[in-house]
Amino acid sequence: MNAQQNKTALANYALSKIGGKVFNFGDGSSSDLVMSAIYDQCRRFLIEECPWSFCIQTLQLTTLAVPLLTFGDNVTVAYQLPPDFLKIYKINFPYALLVFENIPANGLCLLSDTQGLMMKYVFDNDDPTTYSAKFYEALACKLAKEACYKLTESMKFREKADADYGQAFITAAASDGQMSSPDGVIEDEWLFARLAGTSGFVYSPGQPLVVGYGL
Repeated sequence: MNAQQNKTALANYALSKIGGKVFNFGDGSSSDLVMSAIYDQCRRFLIEECPWSFCIQTLQLTTLAVPLLTFGDNVTVAYQLPPDFLKIYKINFPYALLVFENIPANGLCLLSDTQGLMMKYVFDNDDPTTYSAKFYEALACKLAKEACYKLTESMKFREKADADYGQAFITAAASDGQMSSPDGVIEDEWLFARLAGTSGFVYSPGQPLVVGYGL
């Protein structure tokens, strides 16, 4: 089964939840018109809702040779974003300045004050075979919810589909969150200042010993 067939199977599974008719993308049926209009948006919406383990990739960012206008923010480097980029999850320099900007002929780019950025990012995963079973269920419920009134004109079905989606999302997110260790909190200057106060000798885990730090 190819990628398009997998997407069609997922969309038909969603339709089965609201009594919709089986279809194929591109067949011109009412089911096709509705699903073709909402499928990609629903997928991207759900992927952006949570850092799903199967939608995270790591990338060494490529710099662009483009002139940048600076406004006192020290932005000196422009990075090309991958075509499947949805949002940043983590970067290798946690205190780097990050600015998103559309650059002519390059589209949306990431501007920064730091060279050599790598990032983990949420990508637009369009392959249903890589989804967890619970995410697959949540996406089917999301599609059913959005297609329901368009195909059935029933608010009763719409309300049930909405409730089903909410429960499916919580279940999928909770399950995926157990796949890896939780992210640690990055200690920044605000936390450091709170721990240090105005004492002359202060120490904070992960920071060098500082003498005479304070107001």
